[in-house]
Amino acid sequence: QGEVINISSGKPISIRKVTELIVNMIGSGCPQFGQFDYRQGESMSLYADIEKANDLLDWKPIVNIEKGIAETIKWMKSCKNEL
Repeated sequence: QGEVINISSGKPISIRKVTELIVNMIGSGCPQFGQFDYRQGESMSLYADIEKANDLLDWKPIVNIEKGIAETIKWMKSCKNEL
């Protein structure tokens, strides 16, 4: 109870790659990569350790990043229509 459990692919991916996937899937946007200096200690990748999810829940990812983002976009669009 009260534990944080990461749910993800468990594979590192760059923030640039995630941004490019989203822009390509929604068909709009113009990211301004490199417009600002990185902050000291800033990470430019995303990675979630899924070991605890596997140990406690016997959980393993079954959806890749592309499908996960596509499903999230679809869900967000459906929520917008409900407002």
